[in-house]
Amino acid sequence: MRCAIIPARGGSKRIPRKNIRVFKGHPIIYWSIYAAKCVFGQDVWVSTDDPEIAGIAREHQVNVFIRDPDDGHRGTNDVAKEFLLAHPEYTECAVIYPCAPLIEPDFLWQAIDALGFADFVVPVAKWLEDPGMFYYGRSDAFLEDKPMIGPTTRMIQIPEGHGIDINDETDWRQAEQMWEELYE
Repeated sequence: MRCAIIPARGGSKRIPRKNIRVFKGHPIIYWSIYAAKCVFGQDVWVSTDDPEIAGIAREHQVNVFIRDPDDGHRGTNDVAKEFLLAHPEYTECAVIYPCAPLIEPDFLWQAIDALGFADFVVPVAKWLEDPGMFYYGRSDAFLEDKPMIGPTTRMIQIPEGHGIDINDETDWRQAEQMWEELYE
């Protein structure tokens, strides 16, 4: 069984409340939820320590996993492991970042198709950069702390103009501009 986890903690040091800040008419997490629901249906979970984020997730009809409080030092794999230990029914898992407004369902389908015998599939943008969108992998690989980038990793190419890791206000404005160029 496959699932998607969207790890969304309440605190953000550089952009306050970043995961629920409005981006093109919706909380930014909406765009990740939308893409995940297109691919994973009812098996989409928002993993959060924040009641407001949990409420937004429920409003958009996805499951909520209340995780341990997060001080911002837990990595993607730590959050995935906490969820997967509580949900052993899932054998494959996408970890989709909550601030990935340019993600498209097709990228997730490509990752599913590419997994094969690999442990992980990672998207890459131009010059093999991490577009800050998601990782897809076998649940046991997350649980065993296998390296996300290693000999059993496959990569899929994200089209130019889709990848940006939003870490500060400059990145936010650039993401808005990219959105406009792609969709308006």
